Amino acid sequence: MPWVHLHVSQNGNVIPCCQAPPHKVHRFGNVNENSVSENWKGEAIDSFRQKMLSNERDHCCKQCYLKEESGAKSLREITNEKFSTEVSEVQKKGMAYESVPIHFDVRFSNACNLKCRICGPWVSSQWHKDSIAMGMRKKDSRALSVALHDEASFFEQILPLLPKAKEFYFAGGEPLMMKQHYKVLDALIAFGNTSIRLSYNTNFSILEFKNYKVIDYWKQFKNIHVTASLDGEAEQGEFLRKNIKWAEVTQNRELCIQELPHLNFQIAPTACIFNVSQLPQFHKNWVNNGYIKVEDFIPNILIHPKEYQINVLPLTEQKALIPIYEAHLSWILNQEFLDAESRVECLQQFQAILAPLETVAQTEIITSFKEKSLLLDSLRNEDTSHLFKELNEFF
Repeated sequence: MPWVHLHVSQNGNVIPCCQAPPHKVHRFGNVNENSVSENWKGEAIDSFRQKMLSNERDHCCKQCYLKEESGAKSLREITNEKFSTEVSEVQKKGMAYESVPIHFDVRFSNACNLKCRICGPWVSSQWHKDSIAMGMRKKDSRALSVALHDEASFFEQILPLLPKAKEFYFAGGEPLMMKQHYKVLDALIAFGNTSIRLSYNTNFSILEFKNYKVIDYWKQFKNIHVTASLDGEAEQGEFLRKNIKWAEVTQNRELCIQELPHLNFQIAPTACIFNVSQLPQFHKNWVNNGYIKVEDFIPNILIHPKEYQINVLPLTEQKALIPIYEAHLSWILNQEFLDAESRVECLQQFQAILAPLETVAQTEIITSFKEKSLLLDSLRNEDTSHLFKELNEFF
């Protein structure tokens, strides 16, 4: 990734990738302090590249190491497959390889229309009031965080790179409600680079923003991959992704099936204390409804915040889930897949969820979960224990 991938976080920091820790110590630079070129050719990123060439582990890559050790496919492995040509060149030439960014992930802001239960103010502007009430942010802080202090200057720097770009990944906040997203698409269309891979992480609650209709844009591109961050269905889905309307989500999916047959669509739920018991049925329902192929359901295991991790679930509930997941793995084995590799990867994603089960969270984390849940329930006029019976003993 450090040879092909430019990641700019919501505060302008240039870091290795979206899964690297956002702390200042891990950054390569900042687009508001240095040019894109200076960040790309600086000492920090070169030191990181040298570690990669020396097969030396870096703490930034912790999540990929954990995924690979659990048997699941990591972002590192996925990226190396997509950019295999560049990997071969780096292996041949090492630090002499002259690279330019061809894979972009620019988080233009934290603008979002949802305030998901497992999220926070750093990646959702809607979280602002709750975060102040919870003591997470100061009263004089701003709801909206923007990555680019001089947007015109930044676009002047990256526009010349777009004709040869191979992938642009959009996330947020909610990327479909950011005008900069449409500015990038307009530029790609003007350059004639409509074969680029457009990848999205979206809450999939909206397909129109102001005068922009994303379906009209997507019809002009050949290679579109949409990953929807949906953590559950119906009432529980609306609780976890606060402000989302479930009926609109399914309508959006049906519209995309009708209007965009070439669109690749996946669901990437975050497996956590709230939804781990429902994920197998959620997977089955969307496959049976014809909304996704069986391999297009890719759960990620929540790491932060700790109080929402799977192992905070009462141990009796954890043990009860083991036969449910074993049955689901059997169901997956009996489904039709595009190829054998897809079947293996799908199995690995669900097998990885079994690993945290049968472990007990520390008492202070359980206490933190209860306190945080009750406070958010009060602020949002919700009732966690009503929707998630398996958590009743905590309340």
